[in-house]
Amino acid sequence: MEELAEVLAVDFDAEGIPKLNLSWCWEDQEQALLSSCSSLIAIVDAEDSRVVQFSHFSVKEFLTSSRLANPSEDVSHYYVDLEPAHTVLAETCLSILLQVDDHIGEDDLEQIFPLARYAAEYWVSHAQFKDVSTHLRKGMEDLFDPYKPHFLARLQVPALPANNTRPFGRMIVVSIGHARAYCSATVASSSSS
Repeated sequence: MEELAEVLAVDFDAEGIPKLNLSWCWEDQEQALLSSCSSLIAIVDAEDSRVVQFSHFSVKEFLTSSRLANPSEDVSHYYVDLEPAHTVLAETCLSILLQVDDHIGEDDLEQIFPLARYAAEYWVSHAQFKDVSTHLRKGMEDLFDPYKPHFLARLQVPALPANNTRPFGRMIVVSIGHARAYCSATVASSSSS
C-alpha cells in the first residue's frame, strides 16, 4: 500500500524526468489512496501488510475496455490505456531510482522510498511494454551514468527479508546488466530514427 501511495507524490509536471516530491506524501497513506480512487479499490489485510486491490474483478476489465475508449462515450475519460499507464509507472520507478544515492543508509531506504524495491525490480518490465521505452531515453541514460550519485547506490541496496527467496541486491545487479543491454539497444534505435 505504501508503494502505491508514493506514486501519488510524483510530480509529472517537473521538467525532464518526473520527480518524487516528498512534501506531497500523505501521512495517512491509506486515506490518500482511498480519497484518490474511492470505490474502485479496496485495501485488505494480507499476512503482515495492507494490500490494494480492485474492489471487484470487473473494475480492471471496465477501465481497460476498448468500448470505453470510444471518445463519443460520456465515460471515455475513465478509460485507462495500458501504454501510457506503463509509461507513468516506468517514469515513477526511474524517478525513485534516480533519487536514491549513497547518502541513504540501508535502514532508511524503504522508510524514505517505499517504492524503491518495486522500482528496482519492475521498471524494466514497464519500459518493455510496447513503445514505452521511447519516452524514457533521458531517464535511462541518467540511470546508467556511472558518474551520477545514484549509480553505485543501486548496487548497494539491501537484501530482501528472509521470507523472500530472491536477494534484492543481486537482483539489481542482474537487472542492471539486462536493462543496460536493452536500453542501449533502445536508445540506439531511437536516435537513428
